[in-house]
Amino acid sequence: PRPRRARAPPPTHEYVRHLVFRVLDEKTLPQVNRQLRKLPWATHERYVVRTLLKSHKNRYGASPWIAQLVAALAKGKPSFGVRMIDSLLEEIRVGLETNAPWMHQRRLAAARLLGEMYKAKVVNTTTIFSQLYLLISFGHSAAFQDSASDPLDPAGDTIRVRLVCQLLETCGKAFGASGPPKKTLDRFFAFFQRYALAKDLSLEVAHDVRETLLEFRPKLEPHADYQSASAECTRWEEEEARKAKAARGGGGGGEHVRPLAPEVVPVLEEPVAVVLVEDVPVLPRVALVLLNPELRGALLASVERHRRRVRDGRRGHRARSAA
Repeated sequence: PRPRRARAPPPTHEYVRHLVFRVLDEKTLPQVNRQLRKLPWATHERYVVRTLLKSHKNRYGASPWIAQLVAALAKGKPSFGVRMIDSLLEEIRVGLETNAPWMHQRRLAAARLLGEMYKAKVVNTTTIFSQLYLLISFGHSAAFQDSASDPLDPAGDTIRVRLVCQLLETCGKAFGASGPPKKTLDRFFAFFQRYALAKDLSLEVAHDVRETLLEFRPKLEPHADYQSASAECTRWEEEEARKAKAARGGGGGGEHVRPLAPEVVPVLEEPVAVVLVEDVPVLPRVALVLLNPELRGALLASVERHRRRVRDGRRGHRARSAA
């Protein structure tokens, strides 16, 4: 039988690849932006997204240019920005689900691109932290005792630690003026250290973790063992529980907030339909607010105001019906 001949890609696809992989750089960014906008966008948007996501096949320094190109294209084509973000987050999650060694370079490139998109203001701080917590929590139980028996994340596998370091390193100084509050980052560092200390880290990866922590917190003394890191995580959880109780007015009225595992809350794609907050079902994307104690109190207050409006509306309806 004749060997099957590979089908030649359409000329427009070849042109998109030429622009992204060969032409795109700091000086030609406006030109590439203009040329891509001239394409029939309805039929080529998906292919442009797929090509830009292949940052692991591009030059190492191309990630900042790709992120700036995404930001420029998204200004005039919002659907493209949404599709690009969703596809990149899906790429990161697929890497967690498969954990194939041949994907490591691709996953590191995706983390680097996400960090560059944060610097280009394509994604916000909430998205970054949702991915950071996803990296250290996916596949683990809420108790998180040990990862040695987890097939998706065995103790000797340090790729997730490298991904967290890569993402934080790329965000870098962008976490300064417009970044997260100090306590939000400190909280993540506590849980990240607990996760890293549960691993069998090589000297190189352990050095990367220490350098990443000291880059953001030069005076921080990293934990020496898993037990001390776990104790700090417990203190964070207890403090958040006390503040949540205070926000409910001391827990009066029989109200109850179902405790949420800090490793599970930020995982937006978990197969959970809703999360109960004071018996009110909310989407996990809303429950992400509960990571911040101040926002948690504001959310609970908003829920109570909504309840009052619903009760007042029902009373008014009954009064009008009786009249």
